[in-house]
Amino acid sequence: MKKLIYLFITLIISNLSYSQSLDDALRYSKSNLSGTARYVSMGGAFGALGGDLSSISDNPAATGVFMYSEVNFSPTLYNSLNKTEFSNNKSYDNRYNFNFNNIAFIVSSKTKNSDWKSLNYAFTYKRLDNYHHNYYAYGENNNNSITDYFAEQANGTSLYDLDNNYDGRYIGDNAYQTYLIDPDSVAPINNEYHSMYNNYGETQSNTIKTKGRKDQWSFAIGANYKDMLYIGASLGYSTINFNYSSTFRERNLDKNIDNFKEMQYYNEYTTKGYGYRFNIGFIVKPIKWLRIASSFQTPIRYYLSDSYSHVIDSWGIYANGEEKYRSSSSPIGNYDYYITTPLKINAALGFVIAKKATIGLEYNYIDYSRAKINSRENTDEFAIDNADISQILNPSHNAKIGFEYRLGQISLRTGLSYFDSPYNDTQMNKDSYTIYYNGGIGFNIDYYYIDFAYSYGQSNYYYYPYQLESTNTAPYYISQNTNKFIMTMGVRF
Repeated sequence: MKKLIYLFITLIISNLSYSQSLDDALRYSKSNLSGTARYVSMGGAFGALGGDLSSISDNPAATGVFMYSEVNFSPTLYNSLNKTEFSNNKSYDNRYNFNFNNIAFIVSSKTKNSDWKSLNYAFTYKRLDNYHHNYYAYGENNNNSITDYFAEQANGTSLYDLDNNYDGRYIGDNAYQTYLIDPDSVAPINNEYHSMYNNYGETQSNTIKTKGRKDQWSFAIGANYKDMLYIGASLGYSTINFNYSSTFRERNLDKNIDNFKEMQYYNEYTTKGYGYRFNIGFIVKPIKWLRIASSFQTPIRYYLSDSYSHVIDSWGIYANGEEKYRSSSSPIGNYDYYITTPLKINAALGFVIAKKATIGLEYNYIDYSRAKINSRENTDEFAIDNADISQILNPSHNAKIGFEYRLGQISLRTGLSYFDSPYNDTQMNKDSYTIYYNGGIGFNIDYYYIDFAYSYGQSNYYYYPYQLESTNTAPYYISQNTNKFIMTMGVRF
């Protein structure tokens, strides 16, 4: 079992420089706060309120609440600012991204002479998650090196194979070819290796860049029964596009490591795929000012394809001062597999007070320990990963609250969203929850409206760039902050 699990992509977790892991299952099972400006400014607490096109992805019964046809879109400016602490150093990096948080329309069809007052149809696009982040870590390491990791990955491989059957697929191959690891004196017997460093104290730096998105297109149908019961169902098509790259460097700035100047390990992979999900829900209005709701989202089985590669460069210095550059790279690898996300259950309350104030409360339950990874060949090669998922991850309890107050044609809004940590109490990232603070304003002019929202997200977590079997390694402590500026423009007809 993996001893430590990171919140985002691990650098390497198997004898190959790349592997699917618990982190992939977690990343594609989670979503952040996104949608229209009104939805985001009220913390996404629309499960029982309906009346906003972004709420349809949470509870398709919201489709039945609409009294008019409507279309809107939401251009969004996204910023991620991350602070990384390592070896008593603090480093900062940020990234911007412009996107459309949502594009949607709904057609409201009123019925005549029936208790079913309307039957509505909606098509929505929503960005469920934004993967645009930059991270930078810097510090001196006096205890170990990533070359120790390379040596551990080479252990068990014969020296003959490293010398004669080299094909670049394995990190041990690349590290040996670039003179970063050496065989132990008894390597021909036990096939073990060690770092070529005769000392530690190297300066480490790591630049990590991620980009991409998780999108969802949904078709929903909803009905209104006597303005007391709203029901709905939706079919969603989700897509994944994720890219990760890391440039890890070690430099001998203090010149205390013999015959070594610098090394660099570059690792990159891309994931693309798609999946389907079905969602049903209801909203009940037992009295005029109260709404009670619930919805259920089926698991999504993502069909994913990955491509990956890596390269190691090293610069050595001989006794006479001559510098020697070496490089070894892997071929581009490809792999197809499935990830199945857990069931999601929502429960919500809504309060409408004197047509002036609106309050939304929402609770989400999702059991991340039920996520699964499977190969396309239906083998059990992910049995260990799936065991890790069930033992390391926990059910998460997420909460949202939102408030809106109308002043004529102007609406003032605020909200809070809390996303629980998916890790159980034995894990270092057990407190890695995410919280969003939100606010906004909206203007209605006849059948037209324009809304503005600002959302600030904050989370903290530990990240290990590599892990050794022989000793403990120091993690990065990352404080991730996101800023979203959303404008939604729409028209009712």
